[in-house]
Amino acid sequence: MVYCRPPVKLDSDHGWLPHSLDLSAGRLVVTLVRPAGPVSGFVSDLDLRRPSRAVRVALEDIDLPAPDAAMAPSFGLIYHLPRSGSTRAARMLAATGQVRCLIEPEWLNALLSHPQWRDHVSPEWLTRLIRVCTTAFTDRRQVIIKLSSWVIMRHALIARSLPDMPSLFLHRAPGDVLIQLLDRPTGWMAPQARAFILGADSPTTTMPTDEYCARAIGRFCDIAAAAAPRVRPVAYEAGPDALIDACRRHFALALTDADVAAMHVAATRDSEDWSGASAFVPDTDRLRDGDTPRLRDLRAAFADEPYERLLHATR
Repeated sequence: MVYCRPPVKLDSDHGWLPHSLDLSAGRLVVTLVRPAGPVSGFVSDLDLRRPSRAVRVALEDIDLPAPDAAMAPSFGLIYHLPRSGSTRAARMLAATGQVRCLIEPEWLNALLSHPQWRDHVSPEWLTRLIRVCTTAFTDRRQVIIKLSSWVIMRHALIARSLPDMPSLFLHRAPGDVLIQLLDRPTGWMAPQARAFILGADSPTTTMPTDEYCARAIGRFCDIAAAAAPRVRPVAYEAGPDALIDACRRHFALALTDADVAAMHVAATRDSEDWSGASAFVPDTDRLRDGDTPRLRDLRAAFADEPYERLLHATR
């Protein structure tokens, strides 16, 4: 890998995407990679791990083209509760051919969560990194980032950096989310992440996992409710048509009948099967069987009221 001291000129050298970040002598250094093959509409870090080229460069040394509203693709964000259909939403958007969805980028998670800089992230860093993403592509597809579920915690920073960014918040009934989290844990459930999610004053080291998850769901909902209507809530239970309508309106997508049909087809596939061969199977009955009096009590204590505030913000 090459370290570039002179500016990297992205206006004449397209195709570079951020992959990872580190600090060097107080400067934010970015590893840029150029994917080895064609980039589809659904772009995950797996597509970037074997690049054709890679280079490390200080963010301030990246020479970005002047903003041009007529040429640059538009941009959007998808926040979400965990297990609320966000990957399916990204696949639906990618199926249109109008959108590239970047899936929970590693560089963005590092920027927003790493102990070295999560308390003093420069809004300019985030703005420049987003511009690197939009400069990577020349076909003028819209670029949408599907964020990690915990990133709603950093909404205030993102809103300061990108005040006009159209954003959705996908959500689902807290009971369904809680059961799925306990069945399939996610990264922010690890002990070292708990103080970041609930605050340093919370007794996270002794807190049972189910209570921690219920509190986290409530906190995510409260932040999303406060961010509405700028961040538009969309209910999983409302189905694909509600998501399509929200994307059309909030991301200003001019969807054709063929685009809508492609989105509906993508919604029938299992979004976690990257081959697309498996059909989507509703999980309502399984989740109903997994509910218990304790989970209902935890939901009532920590998640139901914030969720009601979120639903009220939608109306």
